[in-house]
Amino acid sequence: MEASAMDRVLGVTELLENILLKLPIRDIFQAQRVCKQWKTLIDTSPSLQQAMWLVPLSLSSPPAEYETYPCPEDLPLFRPYAIDRHIVKTKHLNPVLPQRYGGAKLMISGLLLHWEPFLDANTLAIPAADVDSFSPGRKGYAQANWGKMQVCKPLITNAQAFCFSRVGGGSMRISPFMELHNDTGVTMEDVVKAIAGLQSRQSG
Repeated sequence: MEASAMDRVLGVTELLENILLKLPIRDIFQAQRVCKQWKTLIDTSPSLQQAMWLVPLSLSSPPAEYETYPCPEDLPLFRPYAIDRHIVKTKHLNPVLPQRYGGAKLMISGLLLHWEPFLDANTLAIPAADVDSFSPGRKGYAQANWGKMQVCKPLITNAQAFCFSRVGGGSMRISPFMELHNDTGVTMEDVVKAIAGLQSRQSG
């Protein structure tokens, strides 16, 4: 039987790669299950691996861009510092990061440099309300792979994680900071393990 036009197109590696690159990240992860040919292509294509945040950008890629903007006054965690303050945010954060409590761009990339001068400019402070916020495995991402996803592109090798929770009177309880370091780039798995460890200490 003669192959259909669609089958012929999808049978051309370069065309299939270009089509997959147009898909949302979650759909690329799920496409690995279609057949061995697709999985092999996805596993071996540098472009697809970068699109899935599984490998860092090349060293020749432009550095991450940063911009400043006013810190929202309705965010309890940062409210004491919100007046006449700006925080730095990166445009290169993993879109899988949770959009909670002010959004990932604020929560994940707030460098706190205006309030914590001891933090290095290349260090991200990563707060999380709960470890489930960092569990993309149940959102359609391949369980075996999502933990390898980079937190930031270009990669960051150092980060700080902490947990926070509301206590009586609406005040916030913040855990000690935990240092994260990964020479090949801080990954989602690094963050999940750090947050889980911090929560265990808080409940212990």
